Amino acid sequence: TGGHLAVVWLGRDDNSRTTFYGATGAMRLWAGLFQKLPTEALRLDLTENPQLQWVDPLTERETDPECAGARALPFIRGYGPASYQGCGFSSFDEWFNRRSDGDE
Repeated sequence: TGGHLAVVWLGRDDNSRTTFYGATGAMRLWAGLFQKLPTEALRLDLTENPQLQWVDPLTERETDPECAGARALPFIRGYGPASYQGCGFSSFDEWFNRRSDGDE
C-alpha cells in the first residue's frame, strides 16, 4: 500500500514445529491487518528520474531488446545493471551465417 508495510512471522523461539504454515498462519494475520488498516494505493512518480533498460532476468545484466526473454525494467538513472551481455548466437547456423557475411 501507499502508507503501510507489514511482515508477519509465526513460529517458536526454539524453531520447533507449529501447526501453522504460510497460508494458515502468517498470511491470515497479514490479510486481517490490512483489511482493518486505512489504506490507499501506492503511487509512484516515474516521470522524474527512472529510465527503462533492457535486462536479461536470468543474468540480471543489461541486454538488447531483441534478445530472448529480455525485459524492459525501470531503474533510477545511474543505478541500472553495471554489466552488459548481448544475445549471443542461438544456433550454429546463425553463427555461420554471420561469419560468412564478414561479421565476427
